[in-house]
Amino acid sequence: MKRRILLSFFAATMLLGTTHAANPSIELQPFAGYAFQSTVYGYDGSATIDDGLTYGGTLSVVLNKRASIDLTYSREDVSAYAETYYYGPLISKRTDFASNYILIGGTKLFPVGSGQTSLYGGLGIGAAIYNWEDGSTTRFAGGAKLGVKSMFSERIGIFAQGTANFPMIFSGTSLWWSPGSGTSVAVSSVVPFWQFGLSGGLVIQLN
Repeated sequence: MKRRILLSFFAATMLLGTTHAANPSIELQPFAGYAFQSTVYGYDGSATIDDGLTYGGTLSVVLNKRASIDLTYSREDVSAYAETYYYGPLISKRTDFASNYILIGGTKLFPVGSGQTSLYGGLGIGAAIYNWEDGSTTRFAGGAKLGVKSMFSERIGIFAQGTANFPMIFSGTSLWWSPGSGTSVAVSSVVPFWQFGLSGGLVIQLN
């Protein structure tokens, strides 16, 4: 299943930029924003990632006025809480938590008016790296975004967007959280939780 998703995604990305891609431009897009609280429920407990600030950047290869290929890194440093009934009585724990997403994907642009402003939507796949006090884990991940970009000049612009990032689990094993020694919150969903956010930043054309 994972291989089928990867092949379908990259086939769509290739089709996205098949026309007029002879002279692509490169953009750097640093951003900051706010991510909303997210909760995952399992067989024997739950875990909640608090809301907080998120930041990162995108390196974008703009193939033409209607398509780009993007490499994005985003990070959120927050507090998280988990509880489990694995041993019978409730065990709970709060910890510092960091989520890191590294995604590569394609974006479809929809120019408005003179073309200085564009609406856009994009999809990405890659890795989610989660760190907490007792350890870390890496999962296959995906992401989606919808936004608007406006260029003030040939080199500088701004953008605002809404994002949704999520890990994917294909094996049906436990997710990532250990609120107590030897315990975990086990889930069976392919997408156990979503991290929604709003962000904005600069568009800097490098060439």
